[in-house]
Amino acid sequence: MYDQYKIEKAINLLPKNIKKYRERKGWSQQKLAEEVGYKNRVTVYQFEVGRKIPDSITLLKIADVLEVSITDILTDKLENDDTVIYTGPE
Repeated sequence: MYDQYKIEKAINLLPKNIKKYRERKGWSQQKLAEEVGYKNRVTVYQFEVGRKIPDSITLLKIADVLEVSITDILTDKLENDDTVIYTGPE
């Protein structure tokens, strides 16, 4: 069974991380949209503000074109790139 908190946290991190990795590549929303197969930036904008959640195939495409892993997109990273994974209440 999946930990509901981890799922919710990943969903909450998704918009921020898509934007973060897109900006690291120096890409506009339009450029990412085109690379993933959309005609305009509206869907990417909706992903980045949390109005829409990409389906699994789209998420794989986004990770691929941004050259990051799904884990990178769904987890929080510290500045030194150590992954922070929630392990439950202390």
